[in-house]
Amino acid sequence: MRDKNWNKILKILCLTILADGKVYKEEVDTFLVVAKRMNTLLSTEMILTEKMLLDWFSVHRDDLAYALEKNVRGPYLTDQFCTLDDPKITGPLLQCMVSISRSDDNFHNLEVTMVERAAQIWGWSLDDLKDKLDPPQQN
Repeated sequence: MRDKNWNKILKILCLTILADGKVYKEEVDTFLVVAKRMNTLLSTEMILTEKMLLDWFSVHRDDLAYALEKNVRGPYLTDQFCTLDDPKITGPLLQCMVSISRSDDNFHNLEVTMVERAAQIWGWSLDDLKDKLDPPQQN
């Protein structure tokens, strides 16, 4: 996978954390788990540590939160989702988005909207993925 796609994936995962306007420890912890899982699944051969992921989130958090706040109902999210179209990426990424959204025990309306919009753009049916949309087991 190209680095460009990896940045798009991280951006979408971080936007999912920020969607409800609050950042919970559970969401960040789940982000770390699912981002590493995506890295393994997609065989990026990139060394990816929790510190690197946390640094990426810290560096981009304010800009992403601002963009999300100003454009949550506009084209911004659609534009982000449209940057990826490979089912090998979008299916697992959709599952990761749901895992992050559910990690704080509150699937917020804006998180639901994001997941539904991503599924629509990427051509996934949430019904087809229902059995795969459970939060990840943390070890």
